[in-house]
Amino acid sequence: TRIFYTGGTSGSPQPIFHDKNSIENASLGLRERVKESKFNAVCCLPLHHVGGWMQIERAIKFGGRVFFCDYHDLINQDLRTIISERWISLVPAQLFELIKSPTACRNLRKASGIFLGGGRLPKVLAEKARGENIPLCPCYGMTETAGMITLLKSGDFLNGQDGVGEELSHVSIRSLRTDNQIIVRTNSLCFRKGDQILDQNEWLFTMDSGTKKEGIGWQIGTRLDRTIKSGGEKVNPSVIEDTILQSGIVEKCIVSGIKDDRWGEKVVVYLVMEKSKLGCLKEQTKLKLKNHEYPKEWNLVDHLPVSEMGKFRMKS
Repeated sequence: TRIFYTGGTSGSPQPIFHDKNSIENASLGLRERVKESKFNAVCCLPLHHVGGWMQIERAIKFGGRVFFCDYHDLINQDLRTIISERWISLVPAQLFELIKSPTACRNLRKASGIFLGGGRLPKVLAEKARGENIPLCPCYGMTETAGMITLLKSGDFLNGQDGVGEELSHVSIRSLRTDNQIIVRTNSLCFRKGDQILDQNEWLFTMDSGTKKEGIGWQIGTRLDRTIKSGGEKVNPSVIEDTILQSGIVEKCIVSGIKDDRWGEKVVVYLVMEKSKLGCLKEQTKLKLKNHEYPKEWNLVDHLPVSEMGKFRMKS
């Protein structure tokens, strides 16, 4: 039995229990998609997280080797010889830091592919990665499914395709009509989540939204538990974050909903940027966002709180 912990973006960690079969099914599904005979990897994710541990499982099962490092090593060292013909798993917050470094970009270009999951890929970051010819494989998955259940091949990504690709062969995915909630059925599903016993023949209701486009694959939207209800309108924080980041004057940002007597929830943004450029940013975003999307509060911070996996965490 393998035990991982997950808490979504802000909840208390819950133990997730996988057995040998669910781990193996996840590995086989990925192997079938990328047509890899063995999985040599560069591991810079924590091993107690499913994204880190599955690199070990794939190497053991298919005869690969794993090189362990901190992702900052990709910035500080020339690792091209080591990275060549190896797979790397990253989260968007890590890629955001790596893309700034010419050394890191040279290293990443040598990889067989870079599995990018654990969070939404902002449009501006995707464009920068394409500009640097970095072989990203955006994917979607969760701890409950032993990692990725969709994958966009790097060639398609570099050719301009967005999203996270088609579902892997061991997975069925649907989205519900009411709010595009994603539901999943797979033989890589964990057998237990906290005190709840799960059945691989049943559908798992996720907190993610998404839609599938014919011939393109899945487009993952915002988490349903991140949706902000402000003044009777539903606000997608991802739309606001993308608009702000595309300004080119913001280093990092995150949007959150804060309880408010007047609005129910008010839209609040936290920014890492130069204070002198805030007025310009407000003017730009005012023209691009709808009235109910425009933040009611703007906060400049030195850094955004991140989890061990590099995910931003902002409690309302």
